[in-house]
Amino acid sequence: MRSKLFVPGNRPALFAKALASATDMLSLDLEDAVAGGDKGEARAQVAAFLRGAPHRTADKQVVVRVNAWHTSGWEDDLRAVLPWISTC
Repeated sequence: MRSKLFVPGNRPALFAKALASATDMLSLDLEDAVAGGDKGEARAQVAAFLRGAPHRTADKQVVVRVNAWHTSGWEDDLRAVLPWISTC
């Protein structure tokens, strides 16, 4: 991997741009790039993106950066994205 691009999970308009970039890995960020009040919407946006087909490309890996395990958001992050991770 040469490069990794972090994209805030609450900025879905940037997802397609990030996929079109030259980066090797796209990290959808649910952690510190997203303010506390926006985390629920970010989870929904990332889950919707993971359900879709556009991210399934041979030249890019897509990962999700979740909140730390000792925070209240960690379990909510996993519940939102785990059903879709195996489809990536």
